[in-house]
Amino acid sequence: MHKKAAMLSVAWEDTDIVFQVCEAYYHQLCSYMQFENIGMVLGSGSNSEAYFVCTGKKKQCIV
Repeated sequence: MHKKAAMLSVAWEDTDIVFQVCEAYYHQLCSYMQFENIGMVLGSGSNSEAYFVCTGKKKQCIV
């Protein structure tokens, strides 16, 4: 029985290079651990105020 894995990730910037390393690491980890990759959800460009509700400080934002 293979375990299943999914990657959920959010990035501040909206450039392609942001997730290249993250995706490569995830695929390598799935291969090494023999996990079945069931998908990825990659969200970028979260630097807009429309993407979150703040509690007063940027570090305490809820996405």
